[in-house]
Parts: sequence; structure tokens; C-alpha cells
Amino acid sequence: MPLRSPLVRFIQRPRSIEFLIVVYAILLSLPFNLPFWSAVLGKLGGWSGNSLRLMASFFVVFTALHIVLLVLLSARRVFKPALTLLLLTTAATTYFMSQYGIVIDTEMISNVFATDSREVQDLLTGKLALYVVLLGGLPAWLLWKTTIQPTSWRRALALRSGMVLGSLVLLVAVVMASYQGLVSVSRNNMALRSMVTPLNYIYGIANHFARNTVKPGGPRVAIGEDARQVRPTGAGHQPRLIVVVVGETARADHFSPNGYARQTNPQLAALAASDERLINFGNLWSCGTATAVSLPCMFSNLGRANFSEREASQRENLVDVAQRAGVRVSWINNNSGCKGLCGAVPSEDVSRHASNPLCSTGECFDEILVEKLVAQLKDMTRDTLLILHQKGSHGPAYYKRYPKAFEKFSPVCENSQLDRCDVASIVNAYDNTIAYTDLVLAQLIGKLKAAAPQVASALIYASDHGESLGEGGLFLHGMPYALAPDSQKHVPSLIWFDEQFARDAKIDTQCLQQRRNARYTHDNLFHSVLGLLDVETKARDAGLDLLAPCRKR
Repeated sequence: MPLRSPLVRFIQRPRSIEFLIVVYAILLSLPFNLPFWSAVLGKLGGWSGNSLRLMASFFVVFTALHIVLLVLLSARRVFKPALTLLLLTTAATTYFMSQYGIVIDTEMISNVFATDSREVQDLLTGKLALYVVLLGGLPAWLLWKTTIQPTSWRRALALRSGMVLGSLVLLVAVVMASYQGLVSVSRNNMALRSMVTPLNYIYGIANHFARNTVKPGGPRVAIGEDARQVRPTGAGHQPRLIVVVVGETARADHFSPNGYARQTNPQLAALAASDERLINFGNLWSCGTATAVSLPCMFSNLGRANFSEREASQRENLVDVAQRAGVRVSWINNNSGCKGLCGAVPSEDVSRHASNPLCSTGECFDEILVEKLVAQLKDMTRDTLLILHQKGSHGPAYYKRYPKAFEKFSPVCENSQLDRCDVASIVNAYDNTIAYTDLVLAQLIGKLKAAAPQVASALIYASDHGESLGEGGLFLHGMPYALAPDSQKHVPSLIWFDEQFARDAKIDTQCLQQRRNARYTHDNLFHSVLGLLDVETKARDAGLDLLAPCRKR
């Protein structure tokens, strides 16, 4: 029989679960938290006696917490499978934090659950596989190679209870001894709290489900039950069409009407030069930093200050109120779903129309929404609210969001692993998505113009949230709102009316032009759209209707 090497004998030596808990708790605190240690070191100004003491204190606190966590998973038949899953998931989390500079909180977890399979594919890279295999898989393999020493349940209970108690005592002692330094670093750098793996995503997942669990069969809370449309409809009255285009991941400072040096909006610029009814609102702020939050919030009357995903999911929204008032409502989606908003209204997912030339790459370019608008215009007999949900500028694969022939700025980053590209090429690819959105919006307005005078139409465009493009080492979006940079919250918006709509609705477009730089938020959308539809209801706050001050009496 061949002799086993000393390393193999060492690995396969029987170990107690208590020993493994301490070893893996230390492992979770060190390599799995490299993004945290790097961030802390930067905040403390580099290596020094003070920074070493504080980092040692953080290490003890994290290890104590990890010991408590692993004790909870220490049942003999559960320990290895549960710890393996924890290692692999934490390795993937460490990769995304390192790669994109993101932090993991409840909003980011909600965004993860709202991501569809095609968006996931853009995030699957060789580097992610390397992280999962080496950082997560190797320790998991060693765990399965280790024989666990049997012990009585009484001894195990006593030892593990002592470990929990000892860990908590040690944690309290270290926090008290280093309280001023720990609290100072944590309070002044709140993002650090969401960088401690695996505690960050465990808390985020638990909080996500706590917020979003809906009782099966429970009715949604009705709003606007008194809603009625006061505008005359029927014979002799031209039907109105309001098109709400929900943008995706567009940031305001990359729209040329907002002062961006590049001409990313040539089509809209040409239109604005000859049509004062196109108003660019350059000071709009999003409700959240991820679609899973911003989209439901945009269509809710709760407002950002009172918004919660759980409450919004159990509550009616703008499309329900409009439909109740007698308005025809339709939702056309080229993104990862309507987040539960369109369940009670006619909707269509056009994101996978394999036979359409606009979908030859496996996903559909946003020009497919123009085709769907044309189809809707053929059947316009009454006032209609149409929501078009764009794919827009969703990253990290920005280069996939527009036809190759439409590439205006180059060279572009053609890799989802953004650290393999220079920032300039990432920005080029992103700006091409903005220029493509410009084309789509101009085409939509062109089709609406062509439908006059049979239909009086208006178009509202607003992005759901913005994007980080490498500023401060951050990429993508989903940062906690209080910590997120303006690039993730300041979003582009515009409104256009055809001549008939502006006249019938008594819209003073010059007044709106004068107010175009006033500060607005997603809170205004619900109330402004109902105002344009002439829907009266107690759910609508006229003070939040951004058009109300410019409607002639």
C-alpha cells in the first residue's frame, strides 16, 4: 500500500467540528473579506500602528460573529453541505464586490432577484469562475476531505454553547476597548457595513423576503377607488395617447441637453430646435438605484420617503388607477419584467422575439418598441396609457444594447469583465447606448407625429436609475441610496406633446420650458400622468403634478 504524503495525512486527520468552525471562521474573515480590508486600509490612510490596531479589532469582531454563524450550522449532517454552499456563495459575492466596487445590501439583493437569465449571462466570466473555484471550491474540497471526529451530543452542546458565549464576550470586550475607533470608521464610512461577507448578503436576503413576503391570495390594497376621467370621450372627441417610456440605467450627465460635452442626442437636438413642445427636464432624481426599487416606486403614489417594496407589492399603482378611470392601459416590456406592476392590465413581453430581425443577437434592441407603438396606433379608439419599458443602457455588457452598425464612439469595451477594459472604452460603449436611446425616442415621437390628427399624443421619458462608470472605483448601480453617487440617482427625463394634445390639455409649453431646470423626482410621475389623463381622484396630489402650474385655466 503506497504511503500517504504528510500533507494528505494532515488533511485527512480527524478533526472536531469545533476546530473546523474556528478555522473556517478565520478564513471567512480574511481572504473572503479582501474588499473590506482594502477599503478600510484606504480610509485609515495606509499602514500605521493605529490602523493595525483597528484592523485587528475588526478581525476579532468578524471572527466572533462568524463563529456564532457556523455554530448555527454545526449539526453533523448539515455542517459540510451548508458550509460548502456558504463558501461558494461568499466567493462569488467577493468577486462582484472586488470587480465592480459594489456593496451588498437589501436593495442590491432585490436587484439580484429581479435579474433575468440574459442579464445573468453577461455577468458570468472566467474570473468569476476562478474566484468560485479557488476561493470557494478549494476550501470546500478540503472540508470534504476532512474526517469529522464523532462526539456525544452533550459534549457538542456544551462546547458549542461555550464557543458562542465566549465569542460574544470577546466581541463585546473588543468593541468596548476600541469603541471610538471602530464607531468612527463605521459611521463615517457607512458603505463598509455592507461589505462584510457573508453577513451582508445573509442579512440582505432575510430582509428582502421579510419586506416582500405577500400573504397568498391576499387582495391588493386598492387606491383611487373614486377615480374618474372628467374629459369627454367618444364621438367627436379625439382620443389621447400618453406614452410613458421607462428608460434603463441612463444617467443625466451623459445626455447632451444636460451639458455633456459629447453629442449623444443629435436626433432630439434636431427635434428640439424646431419644436418647443419638446422639453428636457435636466434635474430629475430617481427613487432608487436599482430597477427592483425604482420601477415600482415610479408608479406608486407612496413617494420615496414612504416607499417600501413590501407595501408597494401589495398595493395598486398608476396603471390600476388609470384603468379604473376608464383609460385603456397597455404595458410593453423589453426588460426583465414589470416587477408586478402590470398584472392587472394587458401586457406583452417583446424581449425574445426570435423571428424579428431586431432580436437576432438573442435579445431585442429597443427599436422593437417603435414597431409595437405603430401596432397600437392602428387600434386607437379611446384614451390610452401605453408604457414602453426599455432595455436601455443596462450593463455591464453595454456593447450588446445597440446594433453594431450604430456604434458612434469607439473603441468600445466588449467584455463584461470591466477590469479588462480601460475606462475610456467603457464610457464609449455606454455613450453608444445613450445615442441609441436618442434614436429610439426620436423615432417614437416621429410615429406619434404621423398619427395626428387622428390621435392627440404625448410622450414622457424618464430613466429608472443611473450608472457608475468607474468614478471612485465604482461600476454599475445598486448602491445604498444614502451612499450612492449622483451618477446613480440623477437621471434624464423629457416630455413631448403634439400640437393638438397641448392645445386640448391647455399646456403652456413656454411655461414648462422656463421650469425645465426645477428639481423633480420620480414622485411626480404618478400625479403628472393622471393629470394629463384628466383623472380625478383623492389618490392624486395636484401639488406633485409638475404640469399643473403650466396648465391654462
